[in-house]
Amino acid sequence: MRYAIISDIHANLEAFEAVLDKIEDVGVDQIVCLGDAVGYNANPNECVDILREMKIPTVCGNHDAVACGIEEAWGFNPAALRAVEWTRKTLRADNHEFLRRLPDVQKFDSFLAVHGSPSSRDAYLFTWEDVLPHFSALEEQKCAICFFGHTHTPGIFSKEDVYTADGDSGFKLHEREPYFTRISHLEESS
Repeated sequence: MRYAIISDIHANLEAFEAVLDKIEDVGVDQIVCLGDAVGYNANPNECVDILREMKIPTVCGNHDAVACGIEEAWGFNPAALRAVEWTRKTLRADNHEFLRRLPDVQKFDSFLAVHGSPSSRDAYLFTWEDVLPHFSALEEQKCAICFFGHTHTPGIFSKEDVYTADGDSGFKLHEREPYFTRISHLEESS
């Protein structure tokens, strides 16, 4: 099965539609969203509607959790706080409920999908040292890869090393070696 992994839409409808067009051109069997469908931008209902209509499996991001009221905005910067307060008022009831029901972790064939880390949607995994304690979750779930977003920067982590990733480079996974793969946020040019 061929997957497209997306993350951190943040209610940016134009970027979301551009990425979906690119995914359609490439051709995949399943799209998976690593959370933060809402926050920062002006189209939360439209973006959540697309996730729902396309039945895209989605995990709960920290902005999703705050926007639907299952978490408070502890640690949000002033811009994020204003955006999430506006989003709370703007979300339709059906989309509010959709966000409330999102799981924190979803397991697929051989990978996990999370927002921040396997144990917390709010965790920031920037460095190899941040990621290393979470490899046990892959072993417990019998998965080879954990895809995560939240930091808005791409990267690939193995137990031994950190690898850079940009939009045009390829990366070959070694069989039986576990990886954490960080997905960047959506950009219109993606």
